[in-house]
Amino acid sequence: MTVGKVVDRYRNWFCGVVVVLLLLRDGSSTRIHGIILLTHVCLLVLALVRLSFPLVVVGMLLLTHILYLRFSFSVLDKVPIRVRPTPTNNNRDDTNTTTTTATNPTPKVLCMIYSMEPNHPTNIRAMRETWASYCDGFVVFSTKDDPRTPAIVIPHIGPEGYNNMWQKVRSIWKFVGTYYLDDFDFFFLGGEDLFVIPQNLKGYLQELLEQNQTRTADDDFFLGRRFHGPDSIGYFNSGGSGYVLSRGALRKYIQLGFDHPDCSPTARTSAEDVMMAQCLDKVFQIGLIDTRDSELRERFHPFSPEKHYQWRPREGDWYTQYTRDWPQLLDEKCCSPHSISFHYIKQPAMVRHLHALIHSCHNGKEEVKVNQ
Repeated sequence: MTVGKVVDRYRNWFCGVVVVLLLLRDGSSTRIHGIILLTHVCLLVLALVRLSFPLVVVGMLLLTHILYLRFSFSVLDKVPIRVRPTPTNNNRDDTNTTTTTATNPTPKVLCMIYSMEPNHPTNIRAMRETWASYCDGFVVFSTKDDPRTPAIVIPHIGPEGYNNMWQKVRSIWKFVGTYYLDDFDFFFLGGEDLFVIPQNLKGYLQELLEQNQTRTADDDFFLGRRFHGPDSIGYFNSGGSGYVLSRGALRKYIQLGFDHPDCSPTARTSAEDVMMAQCLDKVFQIGLIDTRDSELRERFHPFSPEKHYQWRPREGDWYTQYTRDWPQLLDEKCCSPHSISFHYIKQPAMVRHLHALIHSCHNGKEEVKVNQ
């Protein structure tokens, strides 16, 4: 069989396999554009030859992918997100954000992400190029040191892995409390599939402090999305949507809680959020705080915007059970305009898209209604 006949016989399948593999890879904006371009070329070649089953498969996969992205973005029309005005004492110069005068200094927030080295050029890069620049400090705790990220490796008990997340998080808090405790007021921790609006986080923290002028970041604050698990778990802040410790709470943890027997110092589990909540409650009586807005809309979100907008309570559903103490509002009421974080934003393209919509598409208006 000649080379020409081999190419003629298998070119359809080759084009189809290449496009499918690309679709299954990480969805950065560059790759998406490359996928579309490559698909157009393949479709053109196939159209010149003959209509075949691989062509149909490729076309359906591409159409499904595009429709999913379009649906995800268009659903955001229903959830208006407002970037809080930046107080004038904030050192950041952002022409896309309205400024106001603050009565108290804006709290300084260190944003911390736990991740692994393969995510540095994808998810972590997208964070660095978008929302991370609005934090007062940003650091990634990973499996490889990389000063460009910046990412650092810290030792912890046991292997690196999801089922040992608690030990990694313990070491993160110990490291941060040892070297950065006096440099920041609040500390936000989450995973590499988060989208965060740090301006809203800092605005909310400032609002909390202004509600009671006697309280400062040296008091006890433990903030996030409240969950009520089974009796063996109890109440905790969801690690998926990220949670916040004040300087005062972190100081207590590293000084007295880190090795305290009621803080599970040797446990190996993925439930780091449950472990931290149980430790703070048992040892220091630091409980959870209602972080909803005045209309009972949530600020910290364990899912993506479209998932929250579509969600409906179902019997037997874990999310329904875990939020039973605080009935979830539906549709556009699912999410506060001053939302702080969204979980499961796995595609870097979605991180960039959300950031662009929120910061660049408001036409000078304070309220940002994210749309296509």
